[in-house]
Amino acid sequence: MRPTALHADAALKNYVIAMFNGYRSRFMNQQATSNPALPVRIYSLHRLEFWRVLLILTPWMLANLLTPDINPGLFLPDQPVDGQDAEGHLLGPVIRFTVFDTQHKAHLNFDSHLGHYLLQPLIFCMERYPDAEAVLTAWNLLAENRKRKTIYREYSREVSRREIFTRLGETKPLERS
Repeated sequence: MRPTALHADAALKNYVIAMFNGYRSRFMNQQATSNPALPVRIYSLHRLEFWRVLLILTPWMLANLLTPDINPGLFLPDQPVDGQDAEGHLLGPVIRFTVFDTQHKAHLNFDSHLGHYLLQPLIFCMERYPDAEAVLTAWNLLAENRKRKTIYREYSREVSRREIFTRLGETKPLERS
């Protein structure tokens, strides 16, 4: 669990930015898809049940960072999770969890000051984006397309003949001669 000093939203934002700036040199050298022109920046912080969710941009990814206000009771794997694994990767093992009756998955990570936190990568391959605005525009477009697909799936279900004729019942049926 994170210390009480990080319970204030501003303190949490400042710490997460500093933490990811500390990762900058390590991951900029390893990630061929990184973009050194991009900053480490928090774009939003909101609460989802007992989680605080930060939308964070880094030179190597756009991600949601989730940190709990209380112990979420998630199963922690036996392998060590210390902000990077043996190969130096930022993403730890995948954890599945439920928020508002919806299944989610994220990568479990640990920072000695922040404690355990989850990362949900949203966009990798940052080298194609000239600036932070382009990353956010791409993410918004992707999110809008996902929303449209969900709506399309809801309306594209099979409809029975009975449903069709019930809906058409408002119009006058054809008379047989």
